[in-house]
Amino acid sequence: MLLFAFGIGVAAVVAALAVYVVGTWLLYARTQPKYSGTSLLKSNIPKDLSERALNAQEASFHRFTTSCGILNMVYSLEFVGVPFDETELHAAIHHVLRRFPVLRSRILQRGEQLWLVDSAAGAAAGGGGAAAVVPPIEIEYVQPDGTASLDAELERSVQRVLQRHFRTPFAIAQPVWRVSLVRPSASASPSSSFHLVLCYDHTVMDGTAAMSVFTELERYLRALRRHDGDAVAALDAAPAHPFLPPLSELVPPCGLAYWTKHVLTCLGYSFVLPLILRFVPLPLPAYPLLPRPTPDDPDARRTRWIYRELSVEDSRRLLLQCRKESTTITAAIVAAAIEAVHEQQASKTYEWSSNFSVRPHLVPPIDHELVGCFFGGSRVNTAYNPKFWELARACKKDLTDAIEPLALLRPITIDVSNLLNALRPRISYFPHGRVSLMNISNLGAFELPHNTSAPAAATGNFQLVRLMRGTEESLMGPLFCHNVVSINGKLSITLSYTEPSVSRETAEHHVDRIITLLQTS
Repeated sequence: MLLFAFGIGVAAVVAALAVYVVGTWLLYARTQPKYSGTSLLKSNIPKDLSERALNAQEASFHRFTTSCGILNMVYSLEFVGVPFDETELHAAIHHVLRRFPVLRSRILQRGEQLWLVDSAAGAAAGGGGAAAVVPPIEIEYVQPDGTASLDAELERSVQRVLQRHFRTPFAIAQPVWRVSLVRPSASASPSSSFHLVLCYDHTVMDGTAAMSVFTELERYLRALRRHDGDAVAALDAAPAHPFLPPLSELVPPCGLAYWTKHVLTCLGYSFVLPLILRFVPLPLPAYPLLPRPTPDDPDARRTRWIYRELSVEDSRRLLLQCRKESTTITAAIVAAAIEAVHEQQASKTYEWSSNFSVRPHLVPPIDHELVGCFFGGSRVNTAYNPKFWELARACKKDLTDAIEPLALLRPITIDVSNLLNALRPRISYFPHGRVSLMNISNLGAFELPHNTSAPAAATGNFQLVRLMRGTEESLMGPLFCHNVVSINGKLSITLSYTEPSVSRETAEHHVDRIITLLQTS
């Protein structure tokens, strides 16, 4: 009977894999009409702007929400109490496209391979010309029905736009960036809020952090609104984002065969392997699951594994403290990682344009590095500075809230004694196919408030929310993920960082601070 049930389960898994693979192939083969082009305005102060009194409230990061899937990552930014000016918005978006040229890129298919290329090359190859570089800004007006408040109608409209972008994959040869505007009707108060919804293709999101784009957009709008010619001139004179090498060299070939292999590998690790470990007895391995990594050639391997081990006493104390504080070890590690970045930014300001060391083994070499963070499956409110265990409890709640309703792949606890020796080399890369609980990215840092006082009016409160549907990988794998194994009463923590996004020095410093927080908090 047990064998029959196991056979039925295996057949169901195989059927699900077949449906998923066929759906993936059809999704890649899907094409959509091209966007109609729109001309770009010069990125300086529009000459036809009439003099008017500046609004008391400037552009503020009030709410920042995201929705991401296997193809798209959608972000929404709300500007509070800022009169909408279409000319200023176009000028600011044109400035952002100049500063972040990766947003002008296109995905082209050459034979069976997909390539991310510059917009000029894409336009020339596709015959679209310069007018096809940037899609038009879609504007959606909100018409209250009289039964609900304008804020409620705005919220529903923004969610509809988010879902539309999320469900609409980018077609081949389209720009990898979309912009939508949600605003009240023209008859509403001129100081009413408006929302920007920006959608990125997944191939560029880890290369250009959304907060860097939004910060640059907000700075430019603020300078235009103040009529500050010097500030606008300084922003116009700033060089383009220097951190990405030529895209054709950074993005590996990704044809349908490669994608199918990747999907099967991830699904196999996520579903088939736990079934095997549950029902098939396996012999004891000769060595632990994740041994200490050995030094290797940085050109041959871009992922760096950093291994730390807590003593039996520290492991027991941490476990008891987590139980006392009503949280988990996973949440405590995430909280320590957040706090480590927070403290590093508090000691010195690291903006996305700050100089920092990185291994220059790309062509051309990358000579800048950044300190920043993305949080996967976690909601972080940066308007206050909580204590460590308060943050750990918040991380536990947010991770649970993100996992439960979305049916994400849970971090799977594997009994080390139940693994075949032959499986160990592949299992050591297992975090690459799992939901990463936190990403550390040096490409696009943003400043965090470091005290309990109210933020300045020019910055405002913002909340970063990352809802992850399915597994996540960047261009070169997860930028950060962690694995925790208990061996002989000791907690063995293995953390993975991806170079060149995070250098060895930055990763070592970050891990050391995480361990210190876990030992002393």
